[in-house]
Amino acid sequence: MPPQSTPFTEARTVENPILKWLRTPELGWRYENQQQVIKKYRTDPATGVYDEREVLLLPILRQKLKELNPKFITDDDRADRIVFQLRKETDNQEWLHWMRNEKTFQFASDEPYQPITVIDYTNIENNDWLVTNQFWVEGRNRRRTDALLFINGIPVVNPEAKTTTRDDHIEWREGAKQTGDYLRDVPQLYYSNAFCCGINELKMFYGVPGVPFHKWQQWRDPAPHSIPEFEEMKCGVYGLLDRRNLLDLIQNFIVFETEEGKTVKKIARYQQFRAANKLVERAIKLGADRSWRRGIVWHTQGSGKSLTMLFAARKLWNLLGQPTIIIVVDRDQLQDQMVKQFVQTNTQNCRIAESKDDLLKLLSEGDGYRGIVLTIMHKFDWRDAIEIKRPDVVMLVDEAHRTQ
Repeated sequence: MPPQSTPFTEARTVENPILKWLRTPELGWRYENQQQVIKKYRTDPATGVYDEREVLLLPILRQKLKELNPKFITDDDRADRIVFQLRKETDNQEWLHWMRNEKTFQFASDEPYQPITVIDYTNIENNDWLVTNQFWVEGRNRRRTDALLFINGIPVVNPEAKTTTRDDHIEWREGAKQTGDYLRDVPQLYYSNAFCCGINELKMFYGVPGVPFHKWQQWRDPAPHSIPEFEEMKCGVYGLLDRRNLLDLIQNFIVFETEEGKTVKKIARYQQFRAANKLVERAIKLGADRSWRRGIVWHTQGSGKSLTMLFAARKLWNLLGQPTIIIVVDRDQLQDQMVKQFVQTNTQNCRIAESKDDLLKLLSEGDGYRGIVLTIMHKFDWRDAIEIKRPDVVMLVDEAHRTQ
């Protein structure tokens, strides 16, 4: 009897390898199959009702809210009040505020508003990291995801797998297209979504469900892991779905840009993520030699340097405790472009130095302005030079090769 051939399927050649990698000690996700998830997290123990419309894993979410907020979320009743707020939220940008721990809540009229911690960004082991597959969701139509990644019971990443072996024309775009179908049919799946992935055996692209394919990007940097660069799909999984990298992306590298009444979600490319983090790493070494606290980031046209500076400025603002960040350009056109980017992404604590005197005032008055200062090179004048002794002043110079 001739040997039986092994069928090539999405599950065998794409989905299963991804689940296997995610469960490794390096990536650190725990796996439960769909029957376990249904029994433990999606079935009401009091009624025995299994609700496919609910995408939050409520038992995990309640428990984590109590663990991460022990001083004021002391029981299930208080946890459920936050769960109620989350379940009624349908806006992805508002969900991001919750996941970034930027929301407060008043539990009683005689109590102050309390900051709510939904995700622990300091100690990642305090969070619950769950991946499952074949997750059914009921909405306009009934849909089944290939895989779904949860942080503290909240669905944040949806990878959709396709195999190139079944049809020469099947590629990652088919997975990306499927997420657009899910957005239409089961929108609740993406209320809290950070991003989706379209994957085949060769490549993995990530992006926002429903946006054109040309806006989806490949994540080519596996850091902090060592994966051969020719294993493009594996590089993407290890780099993008590494737990620390994923938290960093959620906290610091997603913005919503509004122009002409339309809001667009933007996620950092891998080179923006790497450059901004290298910049931040240099800047926060306050005790280091001055030669270490400087550097050059080379960009090509259209690579997104304005967003790289924005991501770096926002992260520095959080890490350094309200520093002064001076962004210097050499033309009015570039300043207008930078201002537009910062305004459209609703970046807070941002000022434009309107003149030399205004710049001098912002930098010298009192302890100096705390926030982001946008200015043009010609507004600096050596005759009015002042010494800034504060260590938490960071200068980002655009087109630096022209202004040495």
